Amino acid sequence: MSAQITDSLALEGIFQEITELNPTSEIYLDEGWNMFGIGGCHNPQDISFFDDYEQVHSIKDYKGNIYLPSWGFDNIGQLEVGKAYWIKLTAPLGPISFCEGVVIPPIEFLDLNTLSLPDIYQMIVLLNPPIEHYFEEGWNIFETGCANPVSVWEYYYNYYDPWFTNFKILKDDNGFVFFVDWTFGDLQTLNGMGEGFQAKAEIDFGPVSFCEGVHLPIYSGCIDEQAINYNSLVSEDDGSCTY
Repeated sequence: MSAQITDSLALEGIFQEITELNPTSEIYLDEGWNMFGIGGCHNPQDISFFDDYEQVHSIKDYKGNIYLPSWGFDNIGQLEVGKAYWIKLTAPLGPISFCEGVVIPPIEFLDLNTLSLPDIYQMIVLLNPPIEHYFEEGWNIFETGCANPVSVWEYYYNYYDPWFTNFKILKDDNGFVFFVDWTFGDLQTLNGMGEGFQAKAEIDFGPVSFCEGVHLPIYSGCIDEQAINYNSLVSEDDGSCTY
């Protein structure tokens, strides 16, 4: 028996659920100074995106490079993946989105006669990798690139993320702070896509990721192609296979 997806409408429904689990990030910015990132995009975005927004006074990166649209001056060029930037606005701005939420291969390009759902999930994971961050010693500005908030405490105490202790200080643009060495502070979470944070690193380090690249729904059933009740639209085996 070979893998074969015979119900393309059911696959379309699965793709719709994946889209809903991984929505396009919408960024809202207040009048005055904000920190922002490009919302979990996997490719750099040209700063000319802001050319048509009259409320943009200036944008700065962590190295002091600046974009001044009213003067026609730009020495930033592109907004990098995983980085964040300071932006000064004369009025609120949003919602804005820099890219689509999740990349899913078109069904018409898939050979459903040979693929199973785990095969397709593997493609989607490869198309939507985790955002990788590289931190330099000293101050950095970054966004997590995650769809959901990240708990500072969870990352500090998680055995699998010892790199977190390479940070000295974390700050948001409201003045909330977490001192890593003291495990003390009022910054509890790093909010999701589009919101920027400052981090003081003790050393250069990376790559690191704050979350997985894509959320995928679980469909349980028989995943063994040799079983008589094999289901090609199952992503996780539940032990129900019969032979």
